Amino acid sequence: MKKIKTFYIVALFIFSITRMYGQSPSDIVGKWEGIDYLNNPSELIFTEDSFVSFTINGEKLGGENFSIKGQKADLKYFIDSLKNPFWFDFIVYSRTESIEKGRIKGVLKFIDIDNIQIAVSFDGNRITDFSEKNIESTITLKRIK
Repeated sequence: MKKIKTFYIVALFIFSITRMYGQSPSDIVGKWEGIDYLNNPSELIFTEDSFVSFTINGEKLGGENFSIKGQKADLKYFIDSLKNPFWFDFIVYSRTESIEKGRIKGVLKFIDIDNIQIAVSFDGNRITDFSEKNIESTITLKRIK
């Protein structure tokens, strides 16, 4: 009985520390909105099963089983929380060929539980920070509740 009680105390302590000092990749699940550098309103939806869809200027893209250039595809996201800031990738998978067709690399940071920043690069390289030189590639998103 004493071992079980000790286990629960340790587990509660670890959970409390994690929630106080940082977010986990699963905290991104949900609906987010923001305005990009060019004043385009954007909405992103992250699912528990790693699909992501987004709407820019009213046009919805991505998610599970969407069509791009006449081909069926899935748009997923990947977060490496061992990096600081988190590494963040958008990944397009072909549904017909079952292979990765492209990847947009970037970084992600939680400002708090309901606000995040994402910076991505379209040249194949990973942006590694949120400095002034990357301002045009960065969007701040707020969770929609």
